[in-house]
Amino acid sequence: MVIRITKIIVTLFFAFHTAIFEGYCQDIHYSNLHENLYKLNPSLITHTEKLSFALTYRNQWPGTSDFITYDGGVFYSSEKLKSTVGLHFSNDTQGKGIINLTTISLIYGYKTKIGKQIDFAAGLNGGYNIYQANLSQLEYENMSSANIPANENFKFFDFSAGIEFGVNEQTWLAASVSHIANVAAVSHLNLTRKYSFSYTGSYSLNSSYNQKELFVEPLAVLSLQNSFNEFIYGGRIKYEIIFAGIYLRQNLRFQVDALIVLLGTSYKNWSFFYTYDINLSGANSRFTKLAAHEVTFLYKLEYNRKSNKKGAIKCPKI
Repeated sequence: MVIRITKIIVTLFFAFHTAIFEGYCQDIHYSNLHENLYKLNPSLITHTEKLSFALTYRNQWPGTSDFITYDGGVFYSSEKLKSTVGLHFSNDTQGKGIINLTTISLIYGYKTKIGKQIDFAAGLNGGYNIYQANLSQLEYENMSSANIPANENFKFFDFSAGIEFGVNEQTWLAASVSHIANVAAVSHLNLTRKYSFSYTGSYSLNSSYNQKELFVEPLAVLSLQNSFNEFIYGGRIKYEIIFAGIYLRQNLRFQVDALIVLLGTSYKNWSFFYTYDINLSGANSRFTKLAAHEVTFLYKLEYNRKSNKKGAIKCPKI
């Protein structure tokens, strides 16, 4: 079974890597991938338990307010149907609103066992996008306004899909493709397909001498999109209710772009995470040295299911 899974992963990799890329696209970027990986691979929505809510705020180059992202979602998981559904919303603004992208997505994931210790999940994400570019608001240093392009405003659908294999509820390998098909109101819009591969784990370090809850959670994510590629790797430690982690972001030429530091806490039904990107690219721009802030908030709503089982009638002892 392990050999078969390995062959599937290798086959998917070469199929994705050699596929033809078309057009262009710039996707929203996240640093806390542990909590936001389902946005890259919809099959990972199956990790959601019961009824959950998620909110994320990201400020790229804080102080300029030029690149800000808000997003949120609500998710419901049904054990009986082996399914999870989610409604996700995001808004990404660039240049203080000169470019604005709003997305509303419906996500579905199905999870089942294919072996005693192996789970398989598949997911699909269908999104409706509203893109606005107020290019007439652009300001030039030489105060020139010649050849300013016209404003753009169009809407389009976009779809992505993914699969995931889980082993012993400790190790997860996943692959996904974004922008499988898009239907736009303008003929020149072609979104570049993005192929992503991820590895995540959660390994307990508890022992008979250490009764504290201690886990190591490594992560590695590779994204390929036309000539752009990104590799994020690292991990975090969970000790009781505290999370701490470090990740590196680079391309396939081993050019390191950023060091990502994560801190978080989880208590009962809610979790809070903060990441800070430290720029390591060596760029001289005063903006890129300001790195990025990202905040993620999660909440799981507890509820009691009504039982359909009838209680046993007690018989008197003879």
